[in-house]
Amino acid sequence: MVLIILISSTDAVLEKADDSFRLPSTIQPLQYNLSIEPNFVNVPEAHFNGSISIKLLIMSATNRITLHARNLLINSRSIKISDKNGTFRKIENVTIDSIRDFYIIQLLEPLLENQRVMLSIGNFSGNLNFDKVGFYLAKYKDKANNERVLALTDMQPIGARKAFPCFDEPSFKSTFIISIIRQKDYISVSNEELISTVDLGDGRFRDTYKETVNMSTYLVAFSVSDYRRTTQKGLFRVYAPSDVIQRGKVDFVLSIANDVLRSLENYTGIKYAMEKLDMFAVPPEYFEPGGMENWGLITFSENNLICTNESTIEEIRKCSIFTGHEIAHQWFGNLVTPSWWNFLWLSEGFSTYMEYYTTSLINPSWKMMDQFVVFLLQPLLKLDMKGSQYLNFHPHFAGVLPAAYTTYYKGAVIIRMLEHILTHNTFQLGIRMYLKKFAYGSVSPTNLYEAFQDAINYHNKSHLLGNLNVHEIMSTWDSLSGYPLVNVSRNQNGSISLSQEPFANSNSDHYWHIPINFVSDASTPTIPQAWLKEKSIVLISNASSSWILINNQQTGYYRVNYDLENWMSLSRFLNENKLGTIHVSNRAQLIDDAFELANFNYIPYDVPLNLSFYLRREVEYSPFLAFFNNIEKVKLYLVSLGKEEMFQSYIQDLLEGLYHTLGFEEKDTDKYLDKYTRISLMTWSCNLNLFECREYALGIVRSWLVNGTKISTNLEVPILCGSMQLAPADDWEFLYAKYEATPDGKRKSKLLTGLGCTGHKELLERFLGLVFTNGTGVSVGDRKAALIRILQIDQSRVDIIYKYFIRHLFNSNDVYQEIRLADVLCKYVVSEQQMEILDALKSFPHSAVIRSCIHHINKNILWLREDKLKVIIKWFEDYQRRRRSEK
Repeated sequence: MVLIILISSTDAVLEKADDSFRLPSTIQPLQYNLSIEPNFVNVPEAHFNGSISIKLLIMSATNRITLHARNLLINSRSIKISDKNGTFRKIENVTIDSIRDFYIIQLLEPLLENQRVMLSIGNFSGNLNFDKVGFYLAKYKDKANNERVLALTDMQPIGARKAFPCFDEPSFKSTFIISIIRQKDYISVSNEELISTVDLGDGRFRDTYKETVNMSTYLVAFSVSDYRRTTQKGLFRVYAPSDVIQRGKVDFVLSIANDVLRSLENYTGIKYAMEKLDMFAVPPEYFEPGGMENWGLITFSENNLICTNESTIEEIRKCSIFTGHEIAHQWFGNLVTPSWWNFLWLSEGFSTYMEYYTTSLINPSWKMMDQFVVFLLQPLLKLDMKGSQYLNFHPHFAGVLPAAYTTYYKGAVIIRMLEHILTHNTFQLGIRMYLKKFAYGSVSPTNLYEAFQDAINYHNKSHLLGNLNVHEIMSTWDSLSGYPLVNVSRNQNGSISLSQEPFANSNSDHYWHIPINFVSDASTPTIPQAWLKEKSIVLISNASSSWILINNQQTGYYRVNYDLENWMSLSRFLNENKLGTIHVSNRAQLIDDAFELANFNYIPYDVPLNLSFYLRREVEYSPFLAFFNNIEKVKLYLVSLGKEEMFQSYIQDLLEGLYHTLGFEEKDTDKYLDKYTRISLMTWSCNLNLFECREYALGIVRSWLVNGTKISTNLEVPILCGSMQLAPADDWEFLYAKYEATPDGKRKSKLLTGLGCTGHKELLERFLGLVFTNGTGVSVGDRKAALIRILQIDQSRVDIIYKYFIRHLFNSNDVYQEIRLADVLCKYVVSEQQMEILDALKSFPHSAVIRSCIHHINKNILWLREDKLKVIIKWFEDYQRRRRSEK
């Protein structure tokens, strides 16, 4: 008998800065041979049984084997340890450390350095439930509305230890041979190709899969389901419910996947490592990530895998970038893996950048790299503020990952900046060197920087680095939180003074190595023309222009503030000259920087408002999106003070040219971004009741109700929402009947949003009763989208929504999920009369979301007392007077 010693959470507490939750480096796993059998015929008693053998290499002499296991019942009598001669080693005891998920096997005699042994566990078991971690259950409804159950995995970051005993850290790479025992009416799938199926009798079959390449435990994947699969197209197959396959709902993703794969093979110079790359659709409520890059078997939330001719351009874009992201991971993350989770940006940052890059190659007209600025970089600038995480954030506990905005957004933004510093060809060479050298291994950022340095030396481009090396430059960007503000002023002698400071963080005195380039026209190169390495520098300028513009195409990760005279010069130029002289990304940058600088009192608020007036002449999507993302705050306060009318008239003046150019009706001649721009145009027009948008929308909906005339897929949400603001109760009831009848989840979401836009108070109350009642099938995501739209139309409705929300929160079965809605709602609380809302929220003091929400509300109320609001009101009043006098 083996003695089992238990260490519980009451026996020890890990210090926050302690790395004692890491496995010892004395043993390296070489190969796993895993057999696992799920049983979920009776869901309340669902469980799995398994056995595993692990080949081990002893790196240094030790008398214990420490691996991970969580919530697994391991039969200690089934544990065997043998050497290459077949000699079994005696086990003294087994210790279970539940704090660190350690399963420690103590031997009577030590294992020697370089020795190879086999660890066999003949029997272990675990429960299967719907917890979305490790090996777990999910369910969906088939086309006959029958509930179906499947078992699947999601291992990142520490779920593998919940599925089988293993060395569950990313640097412990090994190969895997996986066997799955299933019932006859089900199929299994795993990372590699199926090589054999054996009939075990009693309706049970054993499927055995080919040995994988060397990989981390978090990339192991398998599933047992009644799904069907598509015919293989290149290396790709899709597994999904049978009606999804039959109706061709995954055909779009299949049509682009091979192009994405080939573009990455060409870019990296390395062929994809496996013989197949399956994609697996997971019911969205049972899969929190949008996708997971398991090597050879990517799992997607079903919503990110299903795109058809009926999909909106936003849905198609989403399918495209998720496909690009997860396929890019097969190189960035799978082939070359961050050695620990604090370097996760090496995986997620690259894959996020490559999702834009590959999509831009496949669909050049989409101008994805221009969209990168407004969809990714500018939202990041608003998140990455004082107290935020830095890139190489070190998690204090196992399973804690850096924030998504850091690893995905900031990682991608810094990588894009580095590419523009090095130039495309040198950057690509560095990537190829990096992937080739560290293939099937694990890395730290230093390994990446050394590869880029080798590439720049090879191309003789060290002059681009300004007497620095790549590591010196990047160490200021990966180890500091936040980002810099570059202050620019022109001196009387023609020179230009530049200085840096942390944006919105006066308590920090850190300096970054900042690449500086000047814009003279839209074709100006993005390589550095100077480096700002200290607090300030003075540069000699030959520029003859009346204005200075820095950070071409917003390739650098920083904001720029100019002296007031230069801001006025830029504003005049944009209002009077050819817009194409300044790149569209820089036009979006100027809008975003100016508004955010005004928000933090660096410049008066009349600067961004004067600048924004040029939008009367704008036709491109990116500057308008930057504007809409920023003007919402101004609208919030003006409307709360009863000054909605003058805000409406200003927005109407800005959008009038765009309205006459695009209109509300889609055209065959529309470019891709025209469709995006029209969605924003119509959304804002209907929200503010401009250009008779609501009347137009109601006419479209009436034609649909009476004649069955199809509503534009792309414009369906703004049309439904705009129409319901005017529609009588009968029309609302008709739309509600459509909502109840449709089985399609995406369509249901759009109809729900439309229903929430009603202008009738009693119907709004009925709607809120629907979305805040358990068991109605309304997801948190759909509820959130509908509430955002309601508040964009009429922010005064926040009071009634909060009443329903708080009541629902106290009765919810999943407070963790539901409480996230508070973050949306609190943005619309702006008056001291609404402060009683805080009292209910304070019932959840331990929620980070609630703490953030309370902080946001207090900031909103403080804003009402600040001088900048007086400046905003005066600017709008002056504008109204000028407008009246001109008319």
